[in-house]
Amino acid sequence: MIVNRRQVIMSMTAVMLNGGVAGEVAWGDEPSASIPSSGRIRLSSSHQVGFSCFGPPDGTPVLYFHGTPSSRLEAEILVDACHQTGVFLVAIDRPGMGLSSYQADHTVANWPCDVEEVVRYFQGHGVAQRWGVLAYSGGTPFGLSCAQQLPQSISGLAILAPRTPGAPGVPQGIVDSGMYSVQRRPRLATLALNVKFRRLRKRPQRTGSRQLDRFATVDRQFLACHADWFRRTVLEAARCGSTGIVRDISLLPWPWNVSLSHIQVPVAIWQGTQDYSAPVATSEFLASRTPSCEIHLLQHEGHFTVLETASPGVLRWLRENV
Repeated sequence: MIVNRRQVIMSMTAVMLNGGVAGEVAWGDEPSASIPSSGRIRLSSSHQVGFSCFGPPDGTPVLYFHGTPSSRLEAEILVDACHQTGVFLVAIDRPGMGLSSYQADHTVANWPCDVEEVVRYFQGHGVAQRWGVLAYSGGTPFGLSCAQQLPQSISGLAILAPRTPGAPGVPQGIVDSGMYSVQRRPRLATLALNVKFRRLRKRPQRTGSRQLDRFATVDRQFLACHADWFRRTVLEAARCGSTGIVRDISLLPWPWNVSLSHIQVPVAIWQGTQDYSAPVATSEFLASRTPSCEIHLLQHEGHFTVLETASPGVLRWLRENV
């Protein structure tokens, strides 16, 4: 079955314009005949986790952890690769972004608790018990935390364009100064981001920013070609405001309270040599501290382009390791 990414994106847009999702579900509910394509999972803590599914439901199950600020809609760019490789990709929003409710106590270390309940929900719908994880950019620490804490569920971790700001030996990326400003002044950052998102909603054709101008040429060209995808992904992150985004950004700098040396599952990293947001030293740092970690450096690729160019190989690697 050939699935056109444009058709999928248009259908997802129609769902959003009509107010949202397939509905709220609880992981303890009776399994339905089919897996919802999107919705909210109600956790035992009464919080909700938003999700969207891509690829064949009977494929190899993989969780997708988006960057920041971003949302589960980021994974739309992987639709074709999912069908090519036979991967069932479940993209989930982190707390306070997209369809997921805000959690004031959200941390890198307790994120696996939410993920464990998400996995149990899909297991109740007949999905296999062993999963892979694909973490992109700001999803890096959350992927590593799950790899450490959930070896009974997670069989392999793939990381695209990893981020470890503040880690020993890792030079500062082009957006790190702004990230540290958010961490120091969260209230001011929340107000400023709310203003930016309001402007973006009023002027959807304006997706650029001064920070994006500092990215590699290949990244700027990529975003120009996928402007609508990028705008919708970022705006969905701010569906309920910027508080969750600010919290998520504040958690990104090293250290994360993750024992990298205790990770026993295979880990693989893909990074572009023209990634000015995440210097190559990022991958080297993670590989030096994480057992069974391999690095794939992609010549002439940037921070965003790897999402499209590397995804088939990344998903095949995950399929082989789950």
